[in-house]
Amino acid sequence: MSRSKWFWLIAGLQVAAVAGMVARKQAVILTGRTITLRTNPVDPHSLFRGDYARLSLAVHRLKADGWTPWPPRVGETVYAELRQDATSWLVVGPYRDFPAGLSADHAALKGKITGHYEINGYKVQDLQDVSSPGWLQTQPSTAPWNMSWTGQGRTPGLWHSRPQGKEGQAVYVFLESYDGKHWNNAEVSESSASHRGSYIRPENQRVLSGRLGAYQSERGLNVEYGIESYFIPEGKGRDYERSGLEAQISVDRSGNSVLRRVSPPQP
Repeated sequence: MSRSKWFWLIAGLQVAAVAGMVARKQAVILTGRTITLRTNPVDPHSLFRGDYARLSLAVHRLKADGWTPWPPRVGETVYAELRQDATSWLVVGPYRDFPAGLSADHAALKGKITGHYEINGYKVQDLQDVSSPGWLQTQPSTAPWNMSWTGQGRTPGLWHSRPQGKEGQAVYVFLESYDGKHWNNAEVSESSASHRGSYIRPENQRVLSGRLGAYQSERGLNVEYGIESYFIPEGKGRDYERSGLEAQISVDRSGNSVLRRVSPPQP
């Protein structure tokens, strides 16, 4: 076969592959239902790709204490079952097979396992803001500070893993921000006096009080669904650098999903 024929054959295959991807996504949008999940943008700018959001959704981290065999195999298919409540969609659990008999207020997303996490410790509960009363109530449960990094993946929630802790013990959570908008967990301590020193930028620091729950072990799956990135309209990047964004996702009856849009919460 001549070089020109090889060229047109390869080009035709590439066009067909792209067209097939577009057709599959359009089919999900046309036949699927739309669900809305709360999200946070992560890395909203890229030097090479322009403004885009790398999304962080609750379905990216699935608690899976009963998953066997353990550890899970990377690349394995998993289904995240969701249940709709009055204001959002809650994760019911991960399954290897598509959950049968889903009712109208349930949905399932098909994804691939990318890793797992394991943690032992005390989960911090009953958080109260002791540095700026009322500030905590304005932060969504999906705020970035409400998660920490450990082991082989991201673990949801604030944890205290020191063995000398005990259930019911008072602890303090120190939060830091580089811009007063995006907050990160800097420390969980038994003392209200942070060893990190005095407050240099009080507008970018917060102290929360809490108590330790029962000592527990938790295992979970890190999962991706192909809905992790969203390109932001030109010039609108700053509007998306905030927590509590809403992601509208189309899901078909097989669990295939397409990210349709990301926007600030509707009033």
